[in-house]
Amino acid sequence: MRKENSDFNTKFISEAGSYLVNADYFAFVELKDYACYVIADGIDPDEKKESAKLAVTTVITEFSDAPGMSAGKLRHYLKAAHEALLRESDEIRLEASILILLTDYKKAMWGHAGNSRLCWIKNGEIKLSTKDTSLTQRMADQEEVALDQISAHEERNNLYTYLGQPGHFTPVISAKHKLEDGDIFILMTRGVWENVGNAEIIDAVDGVSKAEDVCTGLEDVILSQRLDIIENYTIASVFINKIYQNPKAGRNKKILRIVFAVCMALGMLTLSLTITKYSKNKSNLNKMLNYKKQGIEQLMNLNLENATKHVSEAYATSQNITATKKSKTGKQVEIVVLYNSMLEYMNTGEIALGETNFKKANTQFGHAVSKLNEMKDLGEDVSAFEKGVLAYQTFAENMQKGVKEADENDLDEAQKAFEQARDVMEEVDGIKYRDAAQVMVNACMAQKYVNTGKEYERQGDANARDYDIAKADYVTAKDYYDRAAALDKSSTAATYSEEVLIKIRNIESKIESMTDEQWLKKAETYIADGDKAAREGDKEAALAAYNKAIELYANVRDQATTNVAQLKANVNEKIGNLDSDPSQELLSAIDCLSREDYSSAIDALNRAKDLYNMRGDKASAQMIQGYINNVKGLASQQQ
Repeated sequence: MRKENSDFNTKFISEAGSYLVNADYFAFVELKDYACYVIADGIDPDEKKESAKLAVTTVITEFSDAPGMSAGKLRHYLKAAHEALLRESDEIRLEASILILLTDYKKAMWGHAGNSRLCWIKNGEIKLSTKDTSLTQRMADQEEVALDQISAHEERNNLYTYLGQPGHFTPVISAKHKLEDGDIFILMTRGVWENVGNAEIIDAVDGVSKAEDVCTGLEDVILSQRLDIIENYTIASVFINKIYQNPKAGRNKKILRIVFAVCMALGMLTLSLTITKYSKNKSNLNKMLNYKKQGIEQLMNLNLENATKHVSEAYATSQNITATKKSKTGKQVEIVVLYNSMLEYMNTGEIALGETNFKKANTQFGHAVSKLNEMKDLGEDVSAFEKGVLAYQTFAENMQKGVKEADENDLDEAQKAFEQARDVMEEVDGIKYRDAAQVMVNACMAQKYVNTGKEYERQGDANARDYDIAKADYVTAKDYYDRAAALDKSSTAATYSEEVLIKIRNIESKIESMTDEQWLKKAETYIADGDKAAREGDKEAALAAYNKAIELYANVRDQATTNVAQLKANVNEKIGNLDSDPSQELLSAIDCLSREDYSSAIDALNRAKDLYNMRGDKASAQMIQGYINNVKGLASQQQ
């Protein structure tokens, strides 16, 4: 019945600001022994699913079914909200920031993920504020960003823990805090704290006796700034006018004083024995954590040598620390052991990379990732270097795949694998391995150019008697060899280029020594090929052969004596005939006969006969010859 013997007053404001939809949500429930206050800010673009509302209602439901106030309970409520968003993330991943405040009307504790905040006011001053799970907050903790600049920093919404995130979910859980009459809790979303500083919060609670006055006061601060865009904002204030007082507290305190006195007497006997041990343990713990921190800083820069040096020191120090496995210190020792094991695997993997034993490297980095995941399961924040560790494994995996595909002569797949290895190291500034992968990419491309060059060189060899075609093939082959040599200096492409250059010069020498008669004879060969293709109905091949003949005529030195112009004209006529239709000539002959123009009719019939002959249709040509003879007879009668 604690609620009836305490006085907690809660009010809130939640508005959409400049937007049509309010992605924030707040709700609370006060039961007889426990109360729960939940605020959330949806950070996904799905307006239909209302991720913040789903998260808050899930927590309120879970709390109502099993109320309580402990770290385990808080984690359960947060995990339930997280899993609710994951279940609804079908087309779009639902994501939200959340903060839960729990109280038993005497003490309070809270848990959060993201950048919704809690502010605890005591005696008119800010006693405590939560820290966001954002990159900006981490930079502020490392003194890279000033505390008063957090609300305007560009990475303030770059979260590493939030509801609906992929992978391991690690919310922040506070300890229990004793409450006093007059305490005030303020819960707020990003739209509030980005525009309201600590000074405005203190002003808002100064001289105020009602929870709603704090909400309206902070809202006035936001609206008075006349911002171009006002984000969704939600403010909730909880006034603790009176905490619960246990009626048996006096009697319990007397009993406790007696027990305490006895315990103190017994404790003093062993204190002198344990204090030295504790002091040494504490010193070793601090020393271990300092070495670990230095190792992580080096690991973030992928400096495995220095990272291993510091973590090895941390591991050696951890062996001198006494702690139970389930204690906080024992957990920290276990994490250091995992760090040391992970780096041992990574160093073995890097040695294997140097030996180009990518299979072994891939296996070792896989073991390293397993140790990384074990650390995450223990709640260790590995986000600062996780991408780098995973990059090593992905690099080794793709290099192994690329070598295998190259050995099987699948150069396209090999190149793709090497490019993926290169790109993953580019993302983490792994310059040495990025460049090594690029060398392999170049080698694949160069080999593909060499292969193509060899194909053209083989074509040139096959066309060795057809000098101009052979030369074109050799020139193309040399171009591919030169491209390969430019990409990969270690390849034999430069030698291939020099060898094919000799073939080009030999061909050019032969071309130079050819006589006009030889050029004309070669052209006649192409014309014959064109006539054959035309008879077979292969217009494309015929056209190519006729055009090749015309090209060869250009090599004839004495154009006038050999009457090259007439020869070209004859070939062009054949090209024109490729598109001619003998039936049209027959229609023309009929028209001429109707006008008794026998001479023109004979010309049209001769053209039709030639077209049939060119097509190889001897029967039609003979039939047309019969028509010609008949028309000639008519013409002689006319005379």
